[in-house]
Amino acid sequence: MMLKGRRRHENFDYSNDFKGQTYDGKDFDQCSFIGADLRDATFTNCKMRASNFTGAKMDGITIFKVNLRESIFIGASMKKASLTQCMLIFSQMIDVDGRHSDWTGSDLRGSNFRNANFNDAVFTDCYLKGIGMRGTNFIRTKIHRWLANPCYEYNMLPPDTKCWAWKLSQQDGYGIYHPKIKYYEGLEADAEKQEVGRSVAKDGFVPIDIERWDDKTNTGIAVASLDWVLREWVMHGANPNWKLFAVSFKAGDFIASEGKGNKFNVRKIILEKEYDIKQFYDDLKD
Repeated sequence: MMLKGRRRHENFDYSNDFKGQTYDGKDFDQCSFIGADLRDATFTNCKMRASNFTGAKMDGITIFKVNLRESIFIGASMKKASLTQCMLIFSQMIDVDGRHSDWTGSDLRGSNFRNANFNDAVFTDCYLKGIGMRGTNFIRTKIHRWLANPCYEYNMLPPDTKCWAWKLSQQDGYGIYHPKIKYYEGLEADAEKQEVGRSVAKDGFVPIDIERWDDKTNTGIAVASLDWVLREWVMHGANPNWKLFAVSFKAGDFIASEGKGNKFNVRKIILEKEYDIKQFYDDLKD
């Protein structure tokens, strides 16, 4: 690949492969890295302003204290990439795969993250004003919670505020993954009070602990938005005999999001009404 730059790198041939190479203090302003293999390469203290990384392979790359303002990363693969303390204002990161990437201390103001995947990424101490986030994935991402967590609203509401969600159960009324409580219309369910005989505790009392994942504790009752619940139902085979409930809960009983969009756990719910899930079955054309 020819690097098309305005200075000494103009028409310089890097043979299309930068994999594992190291550059320090170099001038790559306005260069084209379109489709280049930059995996595990290292760039420190370089100039790379207005460069083009469209479709580049950048997994595992390390870029430290580099000026990349107004650069283009559309469709680049940047898994486990590290771009720390960099200047990246007004950069285009549409459709980037940045899972597990690290952007600590970088200036990203005015950048476009549209439809990018930044699950498990780190944006600690970044400048983020003006970034575009439509369609961006931020699951388990270290970023301001109010930007990434659709359930953050429950932390802001008065504790007694009545909120709504949906609950899916098997045809016998028990939960799909943790069949310790039988759900039915009118039930006031408490996550810590499980059915004797199904619970590991003889008295059915299993305390909530969101930090532990074992049989002696539980993380609460899982509820979700209607679309999330129905997608889960479809994935499990769309059994027309499963049960769908509209549930209410108090904002103060919200525990935590599971980091999967609109699915979250609560301490207590009231199963207000059961809805016939068969109304969705015919749409699937069995």
